[in-house]
Amino acid sequence: MWRSRSIRLEVSDSRKTSPAQRRQATLWLIFEVTVDSLKAIQVRNWVLKELGCEISVFDILSPIPLSQLASIVTKKSTLVDGDIRAALE
Repeated sequence: MWRSRSIRLEVSDSRKTSPAQRRQATLWLIFEVTVDSLKAIQVRNWVLKELGCEISVFDILSPIPLSQLASIVTKKSTLVDGDIRAALE
């Protein structure tokens, strides 16, 4: 995932940067993770409201294909008939 790659790059380049640059990079990384989490919460709330499905923020932030996330939502959605949900499992 892109986040782990950027963290590795920061660690490998840490000897070449000043303490101020490292602090700034750390703050930027914290900001990115926070924004990702807030967006995931917004997506979670929208899915609950529109699709009648409660999914976790972890599921949304997981590095899984969108088709797999759609399958999770379909299996848990109250809008999908129980027979169809059973067939998906």
